[in-house]
Amino acid sequence: MSERIPNEKLLAAGLDLAAQNGKLLTKLDSFGGSMRYKTADGKIVRVRTCNDHILIVVADKPSSDAKLNIEGTDYLLIVMPEIQRTPGKVRAYLIPTEVAVKASRTSHQAWLDSNPNTNGANKTFCLWFRKNGKTK
Repeated sequence: MSERIPNEKLLAAGLDLAAQNGKLLTKLDSFGGSMRYKTADGKIVRVRTCNDHILIVVADKPSSDAKLNIEGTDYLLIVMPEIQRTPGKVRAYLIPTEVAVKASRTSHQAWLDSNPNTNGANKTFCLWFRKNGKTK
C-alpha cells in the first residue's frame, strides 16, 4: 500500500473545495484533534479526512443507542483522495450529520447481522466510499 497523504493536505483541499462551492468555513476552537468549522449561516461542520475511502466512526459503547463521535454538529465534510493514498485530485462530501449517523448505524447493524467473527465489543462503525469495496 502506498504512503499516506498528510491529514493537513487533505483538510486544506477539502476547505478549498467547500469554498469553491460557496461554503466558506471558519475554524472554531476545539479540543483534541477535532476539526470543527462554522458556515456563514452558523451551521457547525466537522471535517473528517481519510486516505482509504472510508469513514471510521467510533461509538462510546457497543450498543444500538451508542453516542457516535460524529454527532454534535450539523454537517460532516468528509475528505479523501480520489485514488486512495495517492496525491492528486480530492473528493469531498458535505453530508448532514444525521444522515451519516443513520447510515453508520445501518451499516454496523448489517455487519453484525452477518454473524462476523467478533468478541462482541464492537464500537467501530464504518462507511465505505468505494465502487468495488464492501457493499455496506
